[in-house]
This record gives sequence, structure tokens and C-alpha cells, in this order.
Amino acid sequence: MYRDGLVVTTTLDLNLQYEALDILERWISEFEGISNSHNGALLVLDNRSGEVLTLIGSRDYFRDDIQGNVNNLIALNSPGSSFKPFVFLTSFMRLGWTPSTMIDDSPVTYRESDGTIFQPQNPTRNRYLGPISLRNALGNSLNVPAFKIALRLGVGNIVDVAKSMGFRRWTATTARRSRSAAWT
Repeated sequence: MYRDGLVVTTTLDLNLQYEALDILERWISEFEGISNSHNGALLVLDNRSGEVLTLIGSRDYFRDDIQGNVNNLIALNSPGSSFKPFVFLTSFMRLGWTPSTMIDDSPVTYRESDGTIFQPQNPTRNRYLGPISLRNALGNSLNVPAFKIALRLGVGNIVDVAKSMGFRRWTATTARRSRSAAWT
């Protein structure tokens, strides 16, 4: 290696990597105040070949306050809003609902088995939209309607649908344990 050199072949596109870093930073900066989210990750794949063109595991590797050294693409994190489509899909499959089915986006309180109170909030905090279609509830990433649907369906049914689509590590117990972070 010292005499002949070293050739590294990668599918990563350095220019796209820098552009992706800029985009990720711009989106996080714009929405971290209202979402209370301070980190992110990004992956760009070539759909034809499956090659990884860009991989960003964290907003900033050197920021301890956001656990920047954790690669969020492979870490076992709460799925956040990315799991909401499975909640809505399960309502279509198990309840016969459609994107135009209406649900009430209004405050709701749940009593936990330990007696504590949990009140999900939308990303807009104390702003609720009242009757809203599932299409718009999902499109606006509303937490309260997602919780109401999940309560009606049962977490196990949602997990079953997700598993039928390839999820392997997610269980109903995992879902219940991380429910407060799962929809933010």
C-alpha cells in the first residue's frame, strides 16, 4: 500500500453528499423550533442499481447535544411520523376506511396503566382542526388523529400490517413502549 498506493472505489457522489448536507441542515433549521427535532439523517439510492449515492447519519457528527455521533439511519430509533402511513393503511385494510373518511382532530387524554396521563399533541401544539379527512390528517402529519386511529385498531393490528410489508424488529410491545416518541 505504501509503494503502490491505494484505490478506493465507492458509489458515493461527493457533490451530491455536500448538496444533501445543505438540504438537511436547511430543513432541520427551518422546522426544529416547531417540531422540537434537532437532528436528521438522509439516504439517497440509485433506484436502478441500488447503489448508495449519499449517506448522512446525523446533522453534525461532532455535536454532543444531539448525539451527533449516532448514525440515525441504522440506529434503533422511534420511527417517528414515518410510521403513520402504516396506521392509516391499517385503517383502510381493517376498517374499510378511505382517504376521505373523516376523523376528529381534537384534544384527547389517555390514562396509562400506571395512572399517569398522556395527551398527544400535533406538531402545531395547541391548534386542532376539528373534523378532517384521513388524507389531510396524514398529509399534515397530525399526531392526534393517528393516536385515535391506533387506539381503535389496536397496536397489534398495525404491527401485523407493517410486518406483512417487511418490518421485522417492530413489535406491539416496542410500539407501546415508545408511543410517546413514535408520532413526533
